[in-house]
Amino acid sequence: MKKLFLSLLFIVSSSAAADSLLKVIDQSGLVRAVSKISDKADIKVFVRNGAGHKLSIRNVDGFKGERVGKKTRNGAIIFYSVPSGVWKIAGKGQVAKVVISR
Repeated sequence: MKKLFLSLLFIVSSSAAADSLLKVIDQSGLVRAVSKISDKADIKVFVRNGAGHKLSIRNVDGFKGERVGKKTRNGAIIFYSVPSGVWKIAGKGQVAKVVISR
């Protein structure tokens, strides 16, 4: 019984350790989205009156490079395959909504 308990404890702790946190903050430092991810995720940013706005995201700890977003047909800006960490939105345009998808 003790071996079974220890095995289950190891499995649970291993799976919990595999998930990392992805957090997105806007230009003012407000948290816009948070998600647990196991690998990488896409971030979609919706901007008020988004025509012509270029956005990038910068990793707060500085270990991962800056990423420039690509504009979608509906005017959102998407960042593909973003790793875990805290990312800050940079650029002009007021952020309306941020969605993290895995």
